[in-house]
Amino acid sequence: MSRREFQLLMYFVSRLGQEISQAEIYRDVWGAEPETMGGAVRVNVSRLRHKLLLGADSCFQLSATAGHGYIFLRVREPEAVN
Repeated sequence: MSRREFQLLMYFVSRLGQEISQAEIYRDVWGAEPETMGGAVRVNVSRLRHKLLLGADSCFQLSATAGHGYIFLRVREPEAVN
């Protein structure tokens, strides 16, 4: 996982359950104004989903929202490991 992907993950974890716009993510994680973001947020979110294996059987979900942002949710409790 790259440094940026880790920063993005920590940002989503700190905002668990909150809808966040792409512009807000770019401003807070990249430290730059959204006018310069291009597809940076979208590409890094895609990479993060792939690396975290956020599929149907995952305890967490990282979803795009209708307002052109993202929301990171806990969708179920993790199973106990024996």
